Amino acid sequence: MNWITEIIINPLFYTPLIGIVGAILGSWLTYIFALRRFHREQQYQNKLDRYLILVEKMRGFVQANKEEIGSSEDRVEFVNSYRTIWLYGSAKVVKYVSQFLSIALNPPDTQAKRDQASDKAKDILKKSIVAMRKDLKAKGKLKDTDFEIFV
Repeated sequence: MNWITEIIINPLFYTPLIGIVGAILGSWLTYIFALRRFHREQQYQNKLDRYLILVEKMRGFVQANKEEIGSSEDRVEFVNSYRTIWLYGSAKVVKYVSQFLSIALNPPDTQAKRDQASDKAKDILKKSIVAMRKDLKAKGKLKDTDFEIFV
């Protein structure tokens, strides 16, 4: 046997190689998992920021005692956030916010109809907030009936 064959057969030859390959593989896996976690956290933060804007702007739309529900700036910011949640939001959140948007952007002409639309908007707002909590995986089991709107 020549000396090259003896080295290759010797298990001590593979020990440092296994350590080096393990270190490289471990660092690569750590990087991949850290990158995935970063992207999940960034997506969560984007979702949270958009949901906060939506809830803040939705609050202004449910006030039935105004002639026009929501200001034009609120409408623009609300619609921009609404478009963004199509990327991040769950299907239920998008559905409820779409229903809310149809009420908010088409205010009724009479006060009685505005009051009725405001009540319906409040119910949809409650359902939206519960859906947002579920989408953000918030702790606790709250229902839309547990949420009170003080306008």
